[in-house]
Amino acid sequence: MKKIKLFLILTCMIGSLFSQFHASNVNSGLNYLNVNDAITNASVNDTILLLTNIQYGIIINKGITFSSATGGPYAVTAAGGIGVAVTNGAVNVVVSNIQITNCTYGVLVRASASLGITNTTIRDCFIANCANTGIYLYQAVSNYIINNTVLTNLTYNIYTTGNWVVTPGAGFIMSNTVGGTTSSINGIVATAYASGIRILSNYVYGVQVGIQATGDFTGSVVANNIITNVYSTAILVSVQIPR
Repeated sequence: MKKIKLFLILTCMIGSLFSQFHASNVNSGLNYLNVNDAITNASVNDTILLLTNIQYGIIINKGITFSSATGGPYAVTAAGGIGVAVTNGAVNVVVSNIQITNCTYGVLVRASASLGITNTTIRDCFIANCANTGIYLYQAVSNYIINNTVLTNLTYNIYTTGNWVVTPGAGFIMSNTVGGTTSSINGIVATAYASGIRILSNYVYGVQVGIQATGDFTGSVVANNIITNVYSTAILVSVQIPR
């Protein structure tokens, strides 16, 4: 009987230990107690799986895939902070099947002029109730924002500025559901050298402006979007005409 009790205690302790793991590296097979440690130790092209709901922000500084494990999507909550930050020099980052709520920024992709961020893909995520912006991209190249649900983020749902496309036909904001409940929220905004972007087949509702495009919008396309129940304007275009 004592041996059985000891076995049960050890089993519970091992189960408890494994339940504390927050992330797993599919390529190495290693588990981590903190997602950022998993990313730090990852190699380019590795896949990091989120194993449970967490309450801290994620920083991605290399070309990895960050997704939920089976049973997800799991949630990232970083009150007063950034849910997922993609930082300078990261190439071919994929963020998929993650739920991000109650942050200042849900996903922030922000590059400097000297260290660019290229080919970031954000897909199949649920991003809501952020104090500023759901998905924010700044000076990043050829991004793909596909099939996300982005709702009731206080200022912008999707905002991209200073982005451009190197390869013709690259760079999409496509098949997203974007919505709000107040006149202070904007849907999809592309501004300041947002050239080459395709804004296609999105469903936008309940916002101040559905889709707004300003600045250098050379080579960009806005088409096949459904925009309904907006407080002000469905599509607002004010572009710089190249001379």
